[in-house]
Amino acid sequence: MGVDAQMIKVYGFPRSGNHLLMELIGRNFYPGQDLTSPAGEVGHWSDRAQVGPVEFGKLAGHHGPPSWGYEPGQSVYVYRDGRAVAASLYRSPHFRSKQTDGLTFSEWLRAPLDWSWSVGRRGGNGQNVVEHWAEHLRAWERYRNNEVFFIDYETVANCPVLALREIDAAFELEKPDYWTATDKLSGHFPSGGGFSGWNATWSSDDLEWYWQQQDERVIEKLLDTVL
Repeated sequence: MGVDAQMIKVYGFPRSGNHLLMELIGRNFYPGQDLTSPAGEVGHWSDRAQVGPVEFGKLAGHHGPPSWGYEPGQSVYVYRDGRAVAASLYRSPHFRSKQTDGLTFSEWLRAPLDWSWSVGRRGGNGQNVVEHWAEHLRAWERYRNNEVFFIDYETVANCPVLALREIDAAFELEKPDYWTATDKLSGHFPSGGGFSGWNATWSSDDLEWYWQQQDERVIEKLLDTVL
């Protein structure tokens, strides 16, 4: 079968669970369809890595802001706790500059990024990873509910059936006879950090710094019930 132009597309900040959500949607709502995208390059612009064809890759939107394009009523935005995002970016091979190899997590966390929106896009805007992650959330939140369905990574990973039911209710898709989850890690170079794996990466000083980056209430509003 060919790919339906009206299929759902998944958007989100890097390391937010995009591939896991694409797999769940593909297996449950588009069974039997070839959603594999061609081989290509992924990773930081200074350390690109060749990868093979990506299963369910045709459900991928992009990592950029809404201005890069999206289809109202056909889009899902997956968001994740910023502390977990930062830890995953730091630990994952090919997802940060080779020039930062000698930096501790605390040093890297506070340094300006040399990419914007997607790690493969050269040129930062002076923001550290926490600031940029929050800007990404704010950019997409303007379109929440009316045009873009929001779901958090923690629900997708911890309660996949609940996530699938919420997506089904939002888009009125054809239900499968039974829900299918996945028992393997998804995405490029998964770090396997789980839900609280970031705890081992963040120090108490890092956490205090995290909340000082912006109003705590702003982060809590963006993350909804994740915290």
